[in-house]
Amino acid sequence: MSVLLINKDPANAATVTLSYSRFTPSSSATTTVYSYLKNATSIGSAATGSATRQTVPAYSIVVVQLHHN
Repeated sequence: MSVLLINKDPANAATVTLSYSRFTPSSSATTTVYSYLKNATSIGSAATGSATRQTVPAYSIVVVQLHHN
């Protein structure tokens, strides 16, 4: 499953809590986050945050990629 998060605030990061209906994220798999940040020239990826909590940088688009248990 992939979750798209958009932060339209140009100055402040947003910490969000995620919950899922009829989906249990894998507790052992790494959460992969793809980000397109303000003034970026490409999409970056990192293993950051968790399946239930992410910090979305100011003025960015983030896709959280999750794996099912």
